[in-house]
Amino acid sequence: MKLRSILTEAGLNLSLGTSRATLFTILLTGTMTALAVADIATITTITQQAHRFRTTGGSTLIYQLPNGINGTACDGLARTPGVIAAGAIRRNLRSETAATLPAEQIPTFDITPAFGNFTALGTNRVTNGIAITANLAQTLGLQIGSQLTLIGGTTTVGTIFDYPDDGRRPGYGYGIYLPTNSNQLFDECWAEAWPVTPGLRSLLSATLAPRPQPTSNEQPPKFQQLNSTHGTSYDGKAIFTNRLTRYAPIIAAIITALLGSTAIWLRRLEISSALHAKITTPAITLQTVIETTAWTITATILTLATITTWLTLNPTPGAHEAFPHGIRVITVAAATTILAALLTTLLIKERHLFRYFRTQ
Repeated sequence: MKLRSILTEAGLNLSLGTSRATLFTILLTGTMTALAVADIATITTITQQAHRFRTTGGSTLIYQLPNGINGTACDGLARTPGVIAAGAIRRNLRSETAATLPAEQIPTFDITPAFGNFTALGTNRVTNGIAITANLAQTLGLQIGSQLTLIGGTTTVGTIFDYPDDGRRPGYGYGIYLPTNSNQLFDECWAEAWPVTPGLRSLLSATLAPRPQPTSNEQPPKFQQLNSTHGTSYDGKAIFTNRLTRYAPIIAAIITALLGSTAIWLRRLEISSALHAKITTPAITLQTVIETTAWTITATILTLATITTWLTLNPTPGAHEAFPHGIRVITVAAATTILAALLTTLLIKERHLFRYFRTQ
């Protein structure tokens, strides 16, 4: 049987409905879409949770001891592998007063040169002038580069820190941050590591300044999250690895193998009759594979179009990054469908023709 004849026969079967292409296209499209979307949505949720954990301060750990933190050692943590940001801070006993708000005392904090780059603060460290919080900037109508006139003089706003009221530690959302020499003692050392690692506590403990033996009523140093609203830790890798939809490709393979096999098995009498008519097994196998490939490709295109439309209409952060995992589900499903059809065709024998006829 020539290739042109095989292609013609496959085309006729597809157009006349012999291969039930429309039915199996719908079933395969539904299967691939459901499983791919489920995995994409799950991974997107994990990504969003990790992003929320970081941006709200969950990944920022604070080592606290009033006038007991070595500022230089704390700044040095920023150069440690795995540590994204680090810096020391202390409350300045002297508040500042803006010339435009003479009746209001503005809380002031001293920070080390490395303080900044924290995801929760949404900015780089202060490299020019001073830093103020977004709430203060809004109150005074200031932006980066503006001149802030204080009772004691004028200074440049070099950075604006984000510090929303989202469950993070209170007291830092409205104030002025003044960079100062790190070779001093501070109240707190902030450090952010991502992924969150237990070893960060050991690193922070090393920032404690040498001091005399503490008295019995003296408070020991303590650890505190900048924001513990969303949990004390977030192991994104473990959550991703153990997600339920990690089995989506396997489930897709099982379901689509049944679809591909069923599509051929329903035609067992037709195929067996063709073998009885002296049409070779390779020719029949190639014909069924061509037909199966045709409706599999159609289903794949429909699935990709559906998912792309869904992502376009719902531009959720992280969804596009998870899209390759959906592609993996679709690829496995398509390949399994065609392979199952091929193997099922090979299992149909001419000698079983009358058995097929009786059970048809």
